[in-house]
Amino acid sequence: MNRSTFTLAAVAVAALLSPACLADDKGPEDEVPADGKADSQQRPTDHGDLAFATPVIETLTSGARFHAWEFELSGDAQVDAFTTYAVRGQRKVDTVLYLYKQGPTGWGSYMARNDDDGDRVYSRLVRSLGAGRYRVLVKGYAASTRGKFGLQIDCTGAGCASAATDRCNFASTYPDVRVDPAFAVSPDRYIASASDLDARELAQAAAALREVYGADAPDFATGFALIDRGSLRFTTLFHQPTNTDLVAVEFGAGDTSVGTIFYGTSLQVAARISDGAIEACGFFAARGLGQATAGAACRATADCATGLRCEGVFANAGTCVATGAIAGDGTECTTDASCSSAALVCAGASRGYGLCRPAWMRGAFADAATTAIPDGGSIDRAIAVRGLATVDTDVVIALTIDHPRGSQLRVTLTNPAGTEAVVHDGVAADDGHALVLDGPVSGFSGDEMVNGEWTLRVTDRATGQVGAIRGWQLVVTSRYD
Repeated sequence: MNRSTFTLAAVAVAALLSPACLADDKGPEDEVPADGKADSQQRPTDHGDLAFATPVIETLTSGARFHAWEFELSGDAQVDAFTTYAVRGQRKVDTVLYLYKQGPTGWGSYMARNDDDGDRVYSRLVRSLGAGRYRVLVKGYAASTRGKFGLQIDCTGAGCASAATDRCNFASTYPDVRVDPAFAVSPDRYIASASDLDARELAQAAAALREVYGADAPDFATGFALIDRGSLRFTTLFHQPTNTDLVAVEFGAGDTSVGTIFYGTSLQVAARISDGAIEACGFFAARGLGQATAGAACRATADCATGLRCEGVFANAGTCVATGAIAGDGTECTTDASCSSAALVCAGASRGYGLCRPAWMRGAFADAATTAIPDGGSIDRAIAVRGLATVDTDVVIALTIDHPRGSQLRVTLTNPAGTEAVVHDGVAADDGHALVLDGPVSGFSGDEMVNGEWTLRVTDRATGQVGAIRGWQLVVTSRYD
């Protein structure tokens, strides 16, 4: 072979081995980032930081052919990035996955690439990486590739720990949330008056109106009169990856779309809608770092360290608890002391059937705000209970109310299942001093959900005297049903 023949052969082999030509029978890859196309490498659709172990779904379209996400490592770690189908049984989407590392002048050329993961048209990159900021870019093999795909990045190693970024489960705008395939969205309900709403919905609507109009909306009727064209919409959103029920209360104010997204039937806020944009997001994806210790907040078990699980998630927060057996668990008891271990509490003692249970199954939850009681009216205050097992065994309330006529007051407590128990029904002996309630509440079955919103209602049954709630607390013990 002469020199010129060898050179031509080498060029041919190099061409066959270039990333753009490793195509089997598919032909060369279109729009390869390494060819300098600014729209792919430098200006993709940028989705910001992606939390580890958290799947996302996006779509390759004619206007969005390149999608990018970023993540950061504090040290050495192994990263597994892969694309897959968005919905089982869908038409396959031939993706290509690229990995970049940020340098002093930007992202530069890609450091790794994968087209087909084995015999799949989806892509996968498994790499051992050091500290730094990285980008993954997903594109179609052909310029004409269209369709939905899923992406997930898993991370193992010490370098994953500081890469925790809170990624909101909502898209950046409310219209985008409504078409996000992660959500099952009900048809809008258009509200014409308070009679179209049940009591819980009415409370949500009033809260959403107060958020926008403040003191100008002291009640639903006053706030509703301020809405553009009198159109208030209720929409149920079910987040399928996390089985989370949400309710959006949205309306027009000054020709803009505003409102609040609540967790289920509660008044716990998941996000606010402002001029169509999602703001104040409180509905975050699990971080999936496995770093949270016992007693720490979590969103899913993937957040918790080895040997722990995430229990009692409500309104996007639960508690990491130990899974190991505790000596004495399940023995009969009458007090905490009779369980003979700080790791156990006596569950059910206030109802006459005490059993020693893990201490994490008891929690204290407080609302310290001082709240005026309307003269001749009612006031509701809510506490979010989370991080417990499934049903209650003991519910203990501590409450102080300043009111000259305690006999006029009726106090009730409603659990997350909607069951109402009477805490206090005033008598003449309650007059002339502060009303202090401190003890177990009877009236709950012990077989209804414990994690969720517990609502205190104080009703002043006569006019002429006013008072205020001086804060309150619940101590709730639980068990598995």
